[in-house]
Amino acid sequence: MALGIDLERGRPGHPQDNGAHERLHRDISREIEALGQSDQAAMDVWRQSFNYERPHEALSMRCPGELYRVSERKYQGTPEDLDYPQMCPRRVSAKGTIKLDGQVLFLSTALAGWSVGLKPITQERMEAWFGRLLLGEVDLATSSFIRADLCLNKTQKKSPRSARIKLQMGQKKCKH
Repeated sequence: MALGIDLERGRPGHPQDNGAHERLHRDISREIEALGQSDQAAMDVWRQSFNYERPHEALSMRCPGELYRVSERKYQGTPEDLDYPQMCPRRVSAKGTIKLDGQVLFLSTALAGWSVGLKPITQERMEAWFGRLLLGEVDLATSSFIRADLCLNKTQKKSPRSARIKLQMGQKKCKH
């Protein structure tokens, strides 16, 4: 996500939403197991065959290697941090928390060391962003963080009680 790659969330408990991807993993496992190997060398042999020897019906019976083109964008490495020029930036601690007006708010330990952006949307609500990914909303009136995947509607004032995580937060404004 720090590289600008978007996250696509599937519905929880619905693996059929990603059936083709799951099927590919199953097929790879079966083919490698049939070789009697399960190491990186076996995977390299499988990848070579898949990309350069096997024609694919979906590609008009061409091999993926025939169609592959090197990206015009060059990989510049992972950025040291993300910038939020129109938001209130906050650095996530090793414990997955940020400070807002001297109070502690838990977001996620997965974001430790990164900055997030806080964007006021009403007097009592702020959106929390990691790059282009909406993490959720902070409800300043109830000192709650509501994850984006649990929000019923971004404009709704009330969210399901199960989605609320109590915070030790008091102030309502984001100070720079």
